Amino acid sequence: MTPEVCFLKDPEAVGLRAASIFKYRSKIAVASKGRFSVAVSGGLTPLRLHETLGSTFRKDISRDRTEIFWADERCVPPDHEDSNYKRVHDALLSRIDMIWASLKIPDTEKTIIRQAFLSSACRAVQDRLL
Repeated sequence: MTPEVCFLKDPEAVGLRAASIFKYRSKIAVASKGRFSVAVSGGLTPLRLHETLGSTFRKDISRDRTEIFWADERCVPPDHEDSNYKRVHDALLSRIDMIWASLKIPDTEKTIIRQAFLSSACRAVQDRLL
């Protein structure tokens, strides 16, 4: 497959183009493999994609044959304003009635505990060295 370079006029056009590609790829995957697996990122860059999928393309998502994985997440609870999951949920998931078993959400609470432990351990080592 040859990569295609597109120059689009604004964020809405980017969201629409990305959603069109998402729709096309999902239909091919469901037809050939019985399911569509996709990793989504949070943050502001893909927000137009999520919004467009959650509105204009909402009925085109095969929700019972789509698995959504997270490509990244911030170490905050899932309902926190800085949570990538919350942004994707608000823009897309809440609008398509996604089946929860199909969502592969990172366990940020375990990650927060692990990072706190590592941070504490690093401070203890640093205190001993200094």
